[in-house]
Amino acid sequence: GKCLYMLDEGKIDLSTGGNSVQVLSPGELCGLQSVLLKRPITFTATCISDKCRLRSMCETDFNKLLKSSRSMKESLENMCLRRVFKKAVVKKMNKSFPSASELREVFDAVDLDHSGTLDMNEIKEVLNFLDTKLTKRQTKDILRSLDLDGSGEIDFEEFKNIFGKQ
Repeated sequence: GKCLYMLDEGKIDLSTGGNSVQVLSPGELCGLQSVLLKRPITFTATCISDKCRLRSMCETDFNKLLKSSRSMKESLENMCLRRVFKKAVVKKMNKSFPSASELREVFDAVDLDHSGTLDMNEIKEVLNFLDTKLTKRQTKDILRSLDLDGSGEIDFEEFKNIFGKQ
């Protein structure tokens, strides 16, 4: 079955196509995409420390937990949707997700019209590198998860606030 995993000990690199999307530290989760979005797992998880220990929670128990807290569900969904976008950026750039100091390069590569903001079309364009079958609703949900001020677009400050804390 589909499970969610929490890292108890060590560090795990989540990568796609050989490029790192994120390094998990103790207390962080993986497997959210398969449980929350009902999508296949599309990353490789590799222990990059001497020892890694994971704890699992399968879909049935996880759904019970989500029903108990609407705010937890929303927070986890936003985290999951942002990771989908990060994976798409890694695929588009064909390199590991950058450090905080390199975020401007990524933002500018995604900002196709050089307007200084990312709109729905630019988000969709990046997501197509990951999955051309994402629905318009899923794309809107991803945009919403990135749009901290509710303007309908993502500016660099929002982008930096989400992805610059690595």
